[in-house]
Amino acid sequence: MRAVPDSGAMDAAAPGAGPVTVLPLLAGGCPETIAEQAGRLRRHADEFAALHADLAAAAAQLAVACHGRECADSLSELDGSLDALGEIVDVLRTGADLLAESGELVARAQQAYRMLVTEVNPAVAALLADPVTRPAAAVLARSAGTALRAYVDDISERITRLGVADLAGVTSRVTAVIVELAGASRRLASAPAWEER
Repeated sequence: MRAVPDSGAMDAAAPGAGPVTVLPLLAGGCPETIAEQAGRLRRHADEFAALHADLAAAAAQLAVACHGRECADSLSELDGSLDALGEIVDVLRTGADLLAESGELVARAQQAYRMLVTEVNPAVAALLADPVTRPAAAVLARSAGTALRAYVDDISERITRLGVADLAGVTSRVTAVIVELAGASRRLASAPAWEER
């Protein structure tokens, strides 16, 4: 996180409950980097989609040019491989969407931190300056810090749910599809030569 506003007054007025307690959750996240990764994943998905389209066109031409049982079996394998490649495209796009959503959530949490601290810390500092208003400073700092903690925890939980449930599923599905494609590729390579008729 860039440009972290000073939360010193809030942290002093509410020890253990000030904004500094959530800063470690926010400091390492970089929404821009996450967005770049999502963009790269989308570009890979587009490259695989173009490959899928080219292979589908080649398979269609091959289906017209070749006949016989061996050809039919090989075309069936090729169709299965095309389906698997289509799944990879879908999975990559889903992964890119999940990354983009995670990046947006990180950005929202960081923005909330900056806005809250920028607005509340000066008021708390002013209240701390007068011994009569120090209790009000503590209440304001604690309530703002608690609200910020709840918001950041909620976003953290949402990111965790996205990551654990969906990204793990995406990764395992890509692995399974790659294994399927490797097996189909070996079977196609070992198939007898096609006879044109």
